[in-house]
Amino acid sequence: MRESLKELLEFEGYAVNTAEHGRAGLEHLRPGGAAPCLILLDLMMPVMNGWQFLEAMHQGDGLAAEGIPVVVVSALDEAQELRSRYRCEVMRKPLDIGKLLETARRHCAAC
Repeated sequence: MRESLKELLEFEGYAVNTAEHGRAGLEHLRPGGAAPCLILLDLMMPVMNGWQFLEAMHQGDGLAAEGIPVVVVSALDEAQELRSRYRCEVMRKPLDIGKLLETARRHCAAC
């Protein structure tokens, strides 16, 4: 799914970085690199899951992550907790590609 979304978003003209797990994703948020305009996050990942990733972002811990919107893409029904605890958007699987592209346009128009 990660590679399919990457190809779709690149086809639409977006520069895309991917990470196979949360810990690798956090490396993209270290100071010195270009901050993403949007993070699409799955909750079910090896090494560091999406919940742990969100908690690390929330804690800061030297990350350049403040103000980066996160959209959780998941089949799990945790939307209310994610919205209230981490102020994330949630998109349920299976994804509505039109909604995904609209979300990318909304968050990345200025990038």
